[in-house]
Amino acid sequence: MSPLDPWLLQSSVWRCVEHLAAGEPVPHPIAVELHLGTTCNLACPECVSRPTLDTATFEPDRALGVARELASTGVRCVVLSGGGEPLLHPSAAGVMESLHDAGVSLGLVTNGTLLHLHLQAVASCAARIRVSVDAATAATYDRFRPQRGGGSSFRRVLRNLERIAPLAHDRLTYSFVLLTRQAGVGAPVDSNAADLAEAARLAKSLGCAAFEVGIGLDARLQPAPSHAHVSSLLSDQLHAALQCADNDFRVFVDPMVADLAAGRGLREFPARGYARCPAAQIRALVGPRGVSLCPRHQCLPRAIYGDPCVTPLREIWGGTAFQAAIARVDPRSDCTGACMSMQLNDQLLCAVDWLRTHGAAPPLTDDHDLFM
Repeated sequence: MSPLDPWLLQSSVWRCVEHLAAGEPVPHPIAVELHLGTTCNLACPECVSRPTLDTATFEPDRALGVARELASTGVRCVVLSGGGEPLLHPSAAGVMESLHDAGVSLGLVTNGTLLHLHLQAVASCAARIRVSVDAATAATYDRFRPQRGGGSSFRRVLRNLERIAPLAHDRLTYSFVLLTRQAGVGAPVDSNAADLAEAARLAKSLGCAAFEVGIGLDARLQPAPSHAHVSSLLSDQLHAALQCADNDFRVFVDPMVADLAAGRGLREFPARGYARCPAAQIRALVGPRGVSLCPRHQCLPRAIYGDPCVTPLREIWGGTAFQAAIARVDPRSDCTGACMSMQLNDQLLCAVDWLRTHGAAPPLTDDHDLFM
């Protein structure tokens, strides 16, 4: 029996492993995070995209063209996310429908404020829907997810979750990221931790299928040190939230959140031990600011290797710039803090070693879940 992660044994992923093991370039990514623009209707102080907000957007026709090109080049999975609120873009529904009709697995990460404008498209096309809420009360929501220009979006988000739940219950996740802020050493800590258990109960009552608890990061993309001040409160809240789980409602907890709640303290993301990122061969960020090796490097010039606003994706991935960017970026020095590819890289390197040792593929499966 193969010791490899079952995710790697999907046919599309294993073809990438074969290229990597042979020392050949992977022709194109199989998974893409797609940013249609960088505009958002919220003004969250902890937003990791703040440096790029309001800097670029795809023209409506070009956004639809990009969707068609993603499918035609062989991309198998797209997450519509980041850079701002994806549902603000005028072509959002058309992009979702185009990708879905082409057989591409589609995920959506949204703040939920505009779901009522796209209910049918989201419910019909998205295989996963993650709504970032991070609160259970209007008071907490307005502190951590304030609306641009004033006012509150909290009640609207709850109504939208209630509207879409009957249409997409099994695909709907209520996302809660642990957030803390502290003006300085010794200053009071403001946090959303006290809302966690009630948020889980609220998510269940609204008809969500899952409740996801993540960890907030600081400017270095490391867990915020101020989280340590809410460890005891978090323990009680997390215990109560987990009591909500049953066959119809799942609760997922980031291991760092679980460690913090258990009193094991904060641990920073470690340095990388590899000189090249194999995950960058199979996943990419495509947005109006460029095609880059991953979402976290959208501001690193040497990680950007094409302009999809004017250049077809087939030319970008078929040229030399793709591999040149991979060669330019050294994870040991360029990649610090959190990275969603760290575990994937460990798995890919393990699979490459396994294939080079055994010389033949293990039993494979059809593609069933290419979300990373």
